[in-house]
Amino acid sequence: MFDAAIYPVSDLRKNFRAIEEELKRKKVVYLTKNGRKKMLLLDSDNIEEVLKEWQIRKHLDEIEADPDSKVISDYDPFEYAKRNLKNAWAKTQN
Repeated sequence: MFDAAIYPVSDLRKNFRAIEEELKRKKVVYLTKNGRKKMLLLDSDNIEEVLKEWQIRKHLDEIEADPDSKVISDYDPFEYAKRNLKNAWAKTQN
């Protein structure tokens, strides 16, 4: 989904600086417990960008799940996606 790094949760305390640096390069860092994703770290400077991207991806998933949810004459999937992305983007600006 995102360009993410993955660290064991135990590394948060002993390798905080390294994780902080990784977070500057990546959008998110996952922390794992017993080998499973348990927590997600987001850099505060990137939170708005990440949330917008999640919203757009969610909208695209909805389109993919039901592409015929809106009637479009001469259905063009690229035009449909572009129109819906534009609408999704406009919603994130409010």
